[in-house]
Amino acid sequence: MIKYIKSDNKKKFLLSLLFIIPIFFETKLDYHVSFFHLKTSYFFLSLLLLIYLLDFNFFSKKNIFFFYLAIFLSLNFILNFNQINLGLFLKQLLAILLLTFIFFNLYNSNLINLDFIYKIYLILSLISIYTSFFVFLLYLLFKLDISFFFSLKNFSSNIFLFFYENEKTFRLDGFSSEPASLSIALLPSILILLYNSNISKIHLLPIIIAILATQSIYAYLGLILIFLSIVVKKKKFLIMLPFFFLIIFIINQSQTIKFKIIDTFLYSKSIFNIGWDQKKFEHDLLLNLKQFNYKTYEQYTKLYLTKEEDDIRINLLNKIFENNRTNMNSRIKKADKKIILKYNIYPTYQQFNSTTCAYLYNGFVTLQSLNQNLLTGVGLGNYSMAYKQYSNNWKFKNANYQSCYLLNASDAKTIFFRLLAEFGIIFYLIFIISIIYFYIKTFLSKDRFSLCFFICFLLKILQLGSYTDFSIYFFLTIAIKFYNLKENVKYT
Repeated sequence: MIKYIKSDNKKKFLLSLLFIIPIFFETKLDYHVSFFHLKTSYFFLSLLLLIYLLDFNFFSKKNIFFFYLAIFLSLNFILNFNQINLGLFLKQLLAILLLTFIFFNLYNSNLINLDFIYKIYLILSLISIYTSFFVFLLYLLFKLDISFFFSLKNFSSNIFLFFYENEKTFRLDGFSSEPASLSIALLPSILILLYNSNISKIHLLPIIIAILATQSIYAYLGLILIFLSIVVKKKKFLIMLPFFFLIIFIINQSQTIKFKIIDTFLYSKSIFNIGWDQKKFEHDLLLNLKQFNYKTYEQYTKLYLTKEEDDIRINLLNKIFENNRTNMNSRIKKADKKIILKYNIYPTYQQFNSTTCAYLYNGFVTLQSLNQNLLTGVGLGNYSMAYKQYSNNWKFKNANYQSCYLLNASDAKTIFFRLLAEFGIIFYLIFIISIIYFYIKTFLSKDRFSLCFFICFLLKILQLGSYTDFSIYFFLTIAIKFYNLKENVKYT
């Protein structure tokens, strides 16, 4: 009996690690194999799949869920058979079935104890942020050129850029692929600290600082929602009130956040293809070109026009430069400016920031695709086909070519857009109603942990449009498990 318990605990520990590690350690190191984009989390998914396949009982009544899921996805395929890309459909179908299988087993597993999940989750949160802070400290020391550290200066720079987005904005990445992913992953650790009397509150401030250091609008939105979810607890309200004002202050000071908010409000009408002044765009572009001659313009474009989609534009520019090789110090001719305007080969002029642009551009494509596929959508995995068909019709494209053309062209930037485009309005309304229903139920029940993980799920599907993102499934599964099993009562 003792041996069995020890073996059971080892399996519980292993499964918990395999589920939580990818939430924090989805690194920038990924690879392309054929048409597959391999992520770090796929390694953990493979191990989890192997573990659950060994115990899988195909004839179990609980597995009828997969039967209904297969029917639903098959119906989507049949309704969109004439326009669907079979390869894209099968790729996403396989991914969804595998991920739902893994997390369906997590939900039904008796080995995963939520109290144990708390502990592992908090430990990995603290490892992530304290490692990042340590790297930042080393970066500051090396930047001072202290002789003892001087030989490691190049090493410091490389490590710093792994943990932080760049050296200008200092946006914290940690071990995640981008700041937003880390910020959302850290949010549940706030409640774990607040509601667990056995854990020191001393870690609360570093976690809040780390979340703010990501400079992610998703993080700030998540912090505000979590703050609102605990205001019913007076003691917790007083603890969180200073952080609430700190969030407001940071938002006001952060140019990154302010530009995203302002641009979204100013240009939201662009998803309907209105609010565009072509003459003003051409006037601004020509005005900016006055500061260049052929030589400085060639140097400038070599720095920025490096993507594969810029090949045609680069070839046109090279012809312009070769034709003017003898007078490179002269101002750009009017005829050449017309070519630059026609083919939009000015590299940095943009109307709004890339994140906002990605949302608005894909929002436009989504609405355009619905004009032809309102009820059934374009089919699972086929958003990229809609993007190719409609993206050139966006009037803002020229002004934002460099900042967001082809950005999220395969996943619509957010699940909210992708589901609408690929499954149509009927399923989308069911999806939205379900989200609102569960959010209200968790909020009214005062089940803080369930609500927190559900908020993280909402932030992830707002941030990403990928069906294969590990954390999306994890947050939703844990939120439902918390709500139904009520194992967090002792903390609330």
